[in-house]
Amino acid sequence: MRTASTTSARVGIAAGLILLLGRVLAARGDAFAPFRFATDVFAGRSTYRWETPPGSIVVIGFAVHFTLSLFYGLVYFWIHRAWTGDEMPPLRGRAIFGVLYGALVWLIDFHLFAPLLRPGLVVGPAYVEGVLHVFFFGVPLALLTGIAERRARLFRSAR
Repeated sequence: MRTASTTSARVGIAAGLILLLGRVLAARGDAFAPFRFATDVFAGRSTYRWETPPGSIVVIGFAVHFTLSLFYGLVYFWIHRAWTGDEMPPLRGRAIFGVLYGALVWLIDFHLFAPLLRPGLVVGPAYVEGVLHVFFFGVPLALLTGIAERRARLFRSAR
């Protein structure tokens, strides 16, 4: 039987994959850019300036990205359960909450943690990352959580 934490971890990772796809598409030709950014935050120095094998960049970038996706998925699921209880909010309500949550994650990641861990690392248009976090992470996370909740309810009622 799946637990809520397993479901939220899966939903968080799925939303993280969607965000990663959006980041790769937004990188316009530099498929390593999303991985490089995550690796730079983790490693504490720029992978553009030091010799880092591309495989290492991808492995470290994936690890950092999916750890954060899993964490934010668990947090979202906890907030979702506290917010909704046993009720199933309408699709519009879930989407709006996803927009707000995606914006919150972007603010925390890019305006709190990244500047603290690596001052000067966040360069370029920050609004692109904001849009990506809202529409490629927050909204999919909210909608996938609703689907997972609906499936869990159907499974429980079938017993």
